[in-house]
Amino acid sequence: MSWEFGPAKDFTKVLEYEWRPEAFLRQHPTLSGICQYHADTLPPEIVQQGLLTHQSILVNDTLSRLNPQYSEQLMG
Repeated sequence: MSWEFGPAKDFTKVLEYEWRPEAFLRQHPTLSGICQYHADTLPPEIVQQGLLTHQSILVNDTLSRLNPQYSEQLMG
């Protein structure tokens, strides 16, 4: 994700960036997707913002959980 925001690392549109595929997947329930965050290359607040947009999270290859940080209000 860090390369998509350019060398200036302008993360001001990260929520919009994450909402768009989430909204698309809601409109097409037969599809699914996975967003991957590299916590070691992104500022912690950006990872936090990304987590706000996803209802569930994958912990590892076999474990997923409802995301307690998800905020449906942000999805509008």
